[in-house]
Amino acid sequence: MRSVMLAVCMSTVFALVASAQMTGGGGNQTNMMSTAVLAPAAGRGPGVGGSVWRTDLWIKAAPGSTVTMEFHPVDAATDAATATAQVFMTSGVLFLSDVLKSTFNLDQALGNILLRSSTGVSATVRVYAISGGGAYGAAFMAMPTSQAMRGSGGMMDNDDR
Repeated sequence: MRSVMLAVCMSTVFALVASAQMTGGGGNQTNMMSTAVLAPAAGRGPGVGGSVWRTDLWIKAAPGSTVTMEFHPVDAATDAATATAQVFMTSGVLFLSDVLKSTFNLDQALGNILLRSSTGVSATVRVYAISGGGAYGAAFMAMPTSQAMRGSGGMMDNDDR
């Protein structure tokens, strides 16, 4: 009985954490649902020591809605997207594994992903390196474009080239 109660409690905690991650949580936190959100980091390609970088994307939007995605590379001469895609939301959450390859058909790229939906959208991105010892990286939420820094990519102080 104790293990059943522990399992129920842990499931509840994980569900609340996942809900907070996808919707901005409660209390004084900002709700990250918006008609346009920016996942400020996405990468795919070779890493150090034979590792390979990948990006996974979770999208949350109303079932039946369409989400438009644009990939913007960091080294582009313009702000135009180099790849676009649309997904139809059959359920409230969609998981896209290795999104740069599976959705945008990019073998090697580094940049950001802009997501738009007229009904509101939120997203979580996981950027990680796969090596012989496992996978290592970070996951974070996309932010409403109204909160994103503006510019053509890279560092704000322009010393990254």
